[in-house]
Amino acid sequence: MKNKLLNMKKNLKLYRLPLFVALVFSIGTSNAWAANDTNPTVTINGIQVEETLSKITFDGDHVILHFNANDSQQSEDMEDVTITWNQTAGISSIKTYQNLSNITGNTLNLQGIAPGERIELFDTSGKKCFQTRVSSESITLPLEHLTKGIYIIKVGHTFIKFQKK
Repeated sequence: MKNKLLNMKKNLKLYRLPLFVALVFSIGTSNAWAANDTNPTVTINGIQVEETLSKITFDGDHVILHFNANDSQQSEDMEDVTITWNQTAGISSIKTYQNLSNITGNTLNLQGIAPGERIELFDTSGKKCFQTRVSSESITLPLEHLTKGIYIIKVGHTFIKFQKK
């Protein structure tokens, strides 16, 4: 299956993503998903992965898919992968974050956040660029001090990936 996906990927056109790219998911306090959680649907460039996943991990801006079959794994650029959970596995707060972010110029507007929630902004090397606690259900974060690149915002146990161009 891994080889089929790689061959299919070679035949697909690469699509450029818009200025704002977000990958929102809840993964608790770790940077991995394990098979005892609700099994997600994973697509790579629009093609659904049919193999059963045992784990999903992250390395910089790459998603590493670990498969049950032969303990194999596949690394993909985060922009090419979509991960969708069919259920929230009892995590009701995921609905709070479905339309969480909006970039306008050099600001990022976050809405629907529980007051008191901590927000942290990281670059892809893991360096923390910004941290604050929210006092209301929305906050506007300034982005002008950030260089072009991919960043991760952590809001509680939810992570949002975006690209500053």
